[in-house]
Amino acid sequence: MARSASDNFFGTFLIASVLHEDPRFYLKEHLSFKQTVKYAAVRVVITRSDSGERVVNFAGLLSPLAGEALANTYYPEGNRDVSSTFIRYGSDLGWRFGGNLLRQYWPSINKKLRLLPPTPEPATIPK
Repeated sequence: MARSASDNFFGTFLIASVLHEDPRFYLKEHLSFKQTVKYAAVRVVITRSDSGERVVNFAGLLSPLAGEALANTYYPEGNRDVSSTFIRYGSDLGWRFGGNLLRQYWPSINKKLRLLPPTPEPATIPK
């Protein structure tokens, strides 16, 4: 939980604010599976700036590393070396990619499995 909070602090707040990046993942409709995998991977590295331009996702790339470096303060002595930190960092990026894939397919999964009730139709105004 502390690693996730650190990642959010550095990525969603600090780095994204300073560099004017929009760290959110936006769904893209009508993609094939191959296009979806590519899109999910690219979004780990590329994001949008506040002005809408495509920029390197420094917030998404540096925040997990900063979170893992901070995690070294409370990890046991044997798990604080550089290789352990970069292994955890690599797995964080992998989980981020997997999360992007899940976000992309979640509306379809939810609809097919009926996990959440359907959204009610908006009320109409009587004439």
